[in-house]
Amino acid sequence: MAKNWLIDRETSPFHSGFDLPKCVNWFRGELMIIGTGRCVMDDLDRYEPKGDVLVIKQMGLFYPKFRHWWLSDTKDYPNWLKTVRETGRARDMRIPFHTHSNAGFQEGIDFRWQFNPRHARSAGLESTIIGLAMGYDSIVLAGCPADNSGHFYPDARFVPGALRIDYGDREHKDAWMLIKDLSNGRVKSLSGNTREWLGEPII
Repeated sequence: MAKNWLIDRETSPFHSGFDLPKCVNWFRGELMIIGTGRCVMDDLDRYEPKGDVLVIKQMGLFYPKFRHWWLSDTKDYPNWLKTVRETGRARDMRIPFHTHSNAGFQEGIDFRWQFNPRHARSAGLESTIIGLAMGYDSIVLAGCPADNSGHFYPDARFVPGALRIDYGDREHKDAWMLIKDLSNGRVKSLSGNTREWLGEPII
């Protein structure tokens, strides 16, 4: 990985002038990122986390195990966190909330990130960038297939006319391939296009 990839103007995934949070380069080992892709439950059946866990958006409401990080860019996060606390679904209450929003801090947010849109094309990409920035030696993606299969929840059925985004288009692929190069192949995936582009972890 390029020594200065986080701050180099050509490779930095963050907005210019963005001050990196204090959590950068503090963590080691494996980070498993659990996304909201339709394949997420199958991925979790195939691979057991070997280190820290980061859950993305709605997955934070459903994943009942020990988690370390919760990333979302939605205003609903404070209500989600309240629900998790009140129902006791989090076995560990260390849930730093990372957001790439330009909005100010909300209740429950510990770290705030500002991304260069060229790099952060999806929540899976954002989470991966954060994991690399925090210093993890390896990252395994579950439920981050980068395709057009939709989410594990039936959102389109409840939102008539909702567009299903194709996360496997050229722009998304280019962003993932850049991360692959910058990380020297430290990111692997269990499913979809990201598994094809990044390779699969040893199971």
